[in-house]
Amino acid sequence: MAFVECCIRGLDALADSFGHDPVTLAKWVRRVMTSLAEPVHGIDGAAVAFFPGGFSGFFSGPDCARQACTAALGMVAAAEMLNRTSDPPVAIGIGIAFDLRVAGLRLPTTHRQVDEAWRAFYRGWVWGVTFGAQLALGVITVVTTALVYVTWIAALLGGSAAVGALVGLAFGLARALPILSVAGVRTSGQLLGVDRTLQRLAAPARRLTVAAGASIAGLALLGAAR
Repeated sequence: MAFVECCIRGLDALADSFGHDPVTLAKWVRRVMTSLAEPVHGIDGAAVAFFPGGFSGFFSGPDCARQACTAALGMVAAAEMLNRTSDPPVAIGIGIAFDLRVAGLRLPTTHRQVDEAWRAFYRGWVWGVTFGAQLALGVITVVTTALVYVTWIAALLGGSAAVGALVGLAFGLARALPILSVAGVRTSGQLLGVDRTLQRLAAPARRLTVAAGASIAGLALLGAAR
């Protein structure tokens, strides 16, 4: 499996160049994101997560590493093409991560995603509950982190239904917090504020994730040893 992440650099300054016209800014960002995501879709990839000024895509085939690199080069070409017609110009940052399959191992996953078309066929609360339940389980949609499996193992090793439920509740809340944190966003200014906050917290969040995974695994092992 390979992941590629692309983001617009200097989004705050770009937003200022649009003055107080959030509609025009939103249209510009949508046009740029559509062009940058096209190289991912064009070689059987999937854009799985969009965030303010960027997105993440993944490839899961046997040639995923080459596909991710090809998509990244396609994004560079798309940005150059956009800069021929775009005002203001576009500058992007791209990151690629690979599952190296050490010793032939790989992170088990499925290619399934939550069907967004459900929003057109079901009531909002039905779609919301089923969407949340699938994300909370963690393993019936694309698995993007080994922490999902660590959580399941910790719940099973906890030795009781109560401990397992507590671990599952913590995991579900952690999955839901990013969505809940932007529930009140209504304007482009608020969206840019979220982007600034995410950038500021990115490095501490990575460290916290590693520490949390190690702590959960350690507590589960202690519980199993009793």
